[in-house]
Amino acid sequence: ISIYGMSAPNLNSYMIKLIQQLSLRDSRVDIEFEDGKQFDLGTVSLQVLHTPGHSPGHCCFLIPEENLIFLADIDLTSFGPWYGALNSVLNDFITSIEQLITMRFDIALTSHKIDVFKDYTVIRGKLTQYLNRIFQREEKLLTILEDEHSLEEIVNHAIVYRKFPKPIENYQHMESIIIQKHLTRLITKGVVKQTEKGYKLC
Repeated sequence: ISIYGMSAPNLNSYMIKLIQQLSLRDSRVDIEFEDGKQFDLGTVSLQVLHTPGHSPGHCCFLIPEENLIFLADIDLTSFGPWYGALNSVLNDFITSIEQLITMRFDIALTSHKIDVFKDYTVIRGKLTQYLNRIFQREEKLLTILEDEHSLEEIVNHAIVYRKFPKPIENYQHMESIIIQKHLTRLITKGVVKQTEKGYKLC
């Protein structure tokens, strides 16, 4: 729960209920692995691709014999990449997706869609669309920041979620984390500056 920064009692209780509904619990760590690790599963092998961003340890898994990639939380949904945890790193996420776009896969699966994506050009196109969601959000943010706005005002534009689901305050909270990551990236690039009220284009 701490990685979502949900210290307020109502936010905290929501996450506890969600974890219970999903039957998530602590599990024993039997093995640790690094990028490039290969597992022999008998008829096929499994290769680890470290793709941080969504989380520091996020990995995709390649079955070389089938040229099949399991993309995990790089889920190719129309929503786009999610980096609303405190330990999500936006620039790492961009780099990871860009790396995958340069690779050639015949089949791709994800954690959050039942679709099976086939053909290299289709998979590359889906990854490119997915990556572009990040830049589209950034363009909308830059348009908003033509005028000075506070963080709260920016969050209320719902650039990421478009319309906040219920409970609204939880999704506003995650929107805020995502927006702050974009602001940090844009400030580092010298495009946005922090002001007394909030933020504005340089």
